Amino acid sequence: MKTGRTITDVAVQLQAIKDGSKDYLAMAPQLQMQADRTLHVGTRQFAVRPHAHGQIAALAGIPKGYYDKMLADAPDLLARNVNRWFTQDRIKDRQMVRTIGNDVRAVVSDQFRCLDNYDLAEVALPEFESKGAIIQSCEITERRFYLKATLPTLRQVLGGDSNLPVGAQLATYDEIPNYEARKAENARRGFKVGDVVEAMLCLSNSEVGSGSISIEWGTMTLACLNALIIPGDGFKRRHVGRRYDSAEDEAIRAIVSDDARAADDKAFWLKIRDLIRYAFDEKRFAQHVSKLVGAQQDTIPGDLAAVVERVTERYSFTDTMGSSVLKHLINGGQLNRYGLVQAVTRASADVDDYDTATDTERVGGEILVMPKQEWAQLAA
Repeated sequence: MKTGRTITDVAVQLQAIKDGSKDYLAMAPQLQMQADRTLHVGTRQFAVRPHAHGQIAALAGIPKGYYDKMLADAPDLLARNVNRWFTQDRIKDRQMVRTIGNDVRAVVSDQFRCLDNYDLAEVALPEFESKGAIIQSCEITERRFYLKATLPTLRQVLGGDSNLPVGAQLATYDEIPNYEARKAENARRGFKVGDVVEAMLCLSNSEVGSGSISIEWGTMTLACLNALIIPGDGFKRRHVGRRYDSAEDEAIRAIVSDDARAADDKAFWLKIRDLIRYAFDEKRFAQHVSKLVGAQQDTIPGDLAAVVERVTERYSFTDTMGSSVLKHLINGGQLNRYGLVQAVTRASADVDDYDTATDTERVGGEILVMPKQEWAQLAA
């Protein structure tokens, strides 16, 4: 698992974003790109962050590769192109321009519902604390906010015949990468166990139009802190609401939440609170563990390099990521579906980008729940 930053550091940034943000509504023609790469929202001038540039390109209908080339090499041409297409009749709706300080961080539809990261953290953290859950990883990227927590009291051994105390000093992957050797060392220490997993919850959200607010379930393997996000068993809500009503549709104005929206948001966050409160469910966790145990029986009969090459192609991994997966698969010594899942999730920690690392943890979950026939084709 990629660890990100401390919850204290992230909390400071969440507060800074909350305090420094302001949203505006404007018709597309009222957004004017300048030759100095800034965006004018009426009379206000803002620098534009990379994610917002991508949204401007999509709104104007300019291919992203060409947009980026103009941004780098011909910003005056970019300004003329953007402004020309922003005046077209096809762009009739108002846009919500989300700013922080002097920067535009997003340009989204005026139907975008502002379910912000600060509010998610404010709901989630007290629930985690009350349950004794541990924040294992958290981060704020340009696109998303992540909060990943595990529950030490909801853990299970994969094989073996002994219970494991919460404070047990297990051999780690970094200490002994090979699974069988690690298992033998744990037996020598008095713990006759295979890998031990804890229930995990991954919360994520985007304030800038890059995906839903999500609650996803998974597991974390203690020996290597590999996080596995399991698909098909979570909650997602898109940031879509009713349009902001205004008697002055042509006027640029800052958004002020009305009472109806505030009531809707309060009800929504209470629902999120309840989902988090009851998320660490023993039955669900047992089902996840059962899948992990079953994956240990699904062998890899084919050539390991060829199998990893198929995984790399299927999930659009880079060559570097593919090499990392192969290395961890060989070092782990478990030539089965479980070993491949662990290799993929272990490789996620080697990725620099936190968004990509989390997506890779989801790939591990997809391989785990892959139907038998697909697995057979992948592992052949």
